[in-house]
Amino acid sequence: QKHDFALRDYFTVLTMGRDYGAKNAALIGVLISIAVENVALRQIYRLVTSGAITDVRVLSEFALPRLKTIEDTTPSAADAFRQETLCVQTSFQHYREHPEEFMKIKPADMKIEGPLDQVLEQWGRSVAQYWAIQMAYLEKPYAERDQADFLRKLDQWKASTPQHLKPLIDTMLPNTQEADVRIHVTKSRLRQTRIATALEIFRLEKGSYPAQLSELVPRHFSELPADVFSGQSYIYQPTADRRAYLLYGVGPDRADDKGAIYYDPTNGTLSAGDLLFQ
Repeated sequence: QKHDFALRDYFTVLTMGRDYGAKNAALIGVLISIAVENVALRQIYRLVTSGAITDVRVLSEFALPRLKTIEDTTPSAADAFRQETLCVQTSFQHYREHPEEFMKIKPADMKIEGPLDQVLEQWGRSVAQYWAIQMAYLEKPYAERDQADFLRKLDQWKASTPQHLKPLIDTMLPNTQEADVRIHVTKSRLRQTRIATALEIFRLEKGSYPAQLSELVPRHFSELPADVFSGQSYIYQPTADRRAYLLYGVGPDRADDKGAIYYDPTNGTLSAGDLLFQ
């Protein structure tokens, strides 16, 4: 019973993380949110897969539906960056109304060419173009994105940006790739935790794990959660006796490393490696 209580405590932390990154949260709030969620998910996954929870109802009536609710109510990467665009627009409007404040924050190597109000207008147009490119990319499911096309459009935007604005833009636009990948990594771990919970319910009810994930449908899922990065099914490899299994998803580089390489963002945002709990 103590494990059941521990599970509920971890879900409280997971919910707190979700709530901190609500749809109207700024990007920094979302990043704090996913850091909290990752801590909770790791503990939930370990506890669920440890076999310590023997009451199937705790998993089927509490954990599994709660995980789905958390995923359904968690803001997407596009939601997070949409709020960031509003922050940028607010800042731009402030500097238009108070140009003296703009002069205090502009990069030292930025040269003002022409009337300040015209420079601010150029800056505003350039930043709007940047966000239009970013949002068109970010609003697509990760697995359906064409990164080469996105980078080409971004290069075209950079080439068209007036030279005197580049120091300002370089210092005031966020690194969308790193935050975007972090958000999707957390979503992938949440989906893996949902699948692992369903697998544990299956084991408690049937005595062993399923031969394939499709056996979880429709009893536990109306359709299997898809791998965030590949758009395909998560990779599931049960042992011959179906008493254990390997479950993983591909990482941000979208390559299947057979679960042999663990994705570690400290090696690079798009570094090699699969997503699996260790």
